[in-house]
Amino acid sequence: MPVLSSPDIDLEMILENDRDGYAKFPSVGDEIHFCLGKVERNTVVDYLEKFIEDKSDNPEIAYPKKSAIAWCSFNTDTKGVYLKNSFQLSSILWAVAKWDESRAHNSHDFSLDTNEYEELVGEIDEELQNQNVDEFISTIYEKIFNEYVKHRFLDDPQESMGIAEYNRYASEQVRDADEDAFDYADLGKSFFLNDIIQLSELVQNGSFGDGNEYEKKVIEYILAGYEKSKGPDDLPRTIISPDAGKSEMKLFFDRILNVTNSPRGKWPAKYMPALMQQVAVNIAIRQDGDAPVFSVNGPPGTGKTTLLKEIVASNIVERARLLAENAEDPDSLFEMHSFSHGPLEANANAYYQYAPHYYSINVDEINNYSMLVASCNNAAVENITIDLPKARDILDSLEPSGDDEEEIRCGLDEVHDLFDINKSGDVETITRYGKSREEKDIYFTRYADKLLGGADCWGLISAPFGRKANIRKYCNSVLKPFVEDYRSNDVREQHKAKYLEVRKKSFYLNINWWKACEMSWNRSVLWQVRFLWSCRKMHQRICHVK
Repeated sequence: MPVLSSPDIDLEMILENDRDGYAKFPSVGDEIHFCLGKVERNTVVDYLEKFIEDKSDNPEIAYPKKSAIAWCSFNTDTKGVYLKNSFQLSSILWAVAKWDESRAHNSHDFSLDTNEYEELVGEIDEELQNQNVDEFISTIYEKIFNEYVKHRFLDDPQESMGIAEYNRYASEQVRDADEDAFDYADLGKSFFLNDIIQLSELVQNGSFGDGNEYEKKVIEYILAGYEKSKGPDDLPRTIISPDAGKSEMKLFFDRILNVTNSPRGKWPAKYMPALMQQVAVNIAIRQDGDAPVFSVNGPPGTGKTTLLKEIVASNIVERARLLAENAEDPDSLFEMHSFSHGPLEANANAYYQYAPHYYSINVDEINNYSMLVASCNNAAVENITIDLPKARDILDSLEPSGDDEEEIRCGLDEVHDLFDINKSGDVETITRYGKSREEKDIYFTRYADKLLGGADCWGLISAPFGRKANIRKYCNSVLKPFVEDYRSNDVREQHKAKYLEVRKKSFYLNINWWKACEMSWNRSVLWQVRFLWSCRKMHQRICHVK
């Protein structure tokens, strides 16, 4: 990442100097990415904040302190010649300049026209074409500084003009295979922008959606804040409060906490959910369409993650139940599909020669229990998906207290041992390249350990995706080893036989579970976890077979 301290840029020397430092990556990408200037995001926030009269709702800090915005960017080839249509101006700086222009004319009708922005960028792009970076970098730097930065965010130009980035590869073959090379100069990268534009166009054209009930519920949820602003009477809601009617509250709790609405699965922990946690869980897991969009809000430490774990446990059990009910032969559950864009054209456009196809579950009711954890905060998503497979958190939560009765201690110890890999009685025989080894297993434990870097896992019930690096790691740590371990027909037949055995036991346990529900609302944590455990084993066998 060379820092541009002067307009005299010798790309040939930069690449030559980097060659020794990156000897393992001798091949250079086709483009050099330039980012000029830098302004801290909070500087922009502070500037705009001056024009806000009511600051009561302002956050204490808008962005991390080191978060910055490049003024503009562009790409050149490795000789330094500008590449057409690569110039970008920071849309934030442009928008602030338009805002100031509107204020200067005392106009209260402020709006942004993307066509005007694209026209401006297009004009600059025309000026830069066929020029070498040495010929225009000083001019474009001064232009952007004077028109969009000076007297707003900085009074004087910065010592560094910016940075130049490029990609290096282990070989030319690797370089040529990288069809989606990262563009460091793309200032408009966004997970949401294209989706928002598409949505806006559909709404404007009157062609958004098909008016189904789920769609209506999603829109109702999104607009709830707006509806609330018109008055509480306009928003359908159940207010749970000491001030609410006693009979209304009794009906609400009788309905939601009825034993038939209770989850079959329980996340392994010593304590049951609190009252309102259980209410939230029961509402969230219902499949009657009463709450297709369900929101739980609360400050840190109030049990939102704990609640999510309970929903995960319930979904695992329900998926396992439906898998068993619908699949005396596990192969009948799956529908085979071919890839369209894989690199192995001779092998059905596959991505991996030993797995030329992918499979989907052909029972929609089962697919209803899939879970995708999404957030605009990558760390928040990765934290929950990485934490769920870890054994230590579960084992610590099941430690008995000194004043627990003997029956409670024995029950906690029994559940504790189910998640302790050292006490697992399930042993997998792994055969590769003619050599066999035995490994204790709970729920694809070895794959979870490999994926999470030996994090002392019990089972692979979740994994972080999203970023390309996460997906690649999952493929290399889980999918490819799994295909290798269970490629043999003999191994799959062995697991099919085990599946049928577990399936039979699960049905018996399922019947007894409902009998227990009829007898008592206060069923034990141990009973729930035993049922979850049986379903977990059955679900694992299906995965092994397929």
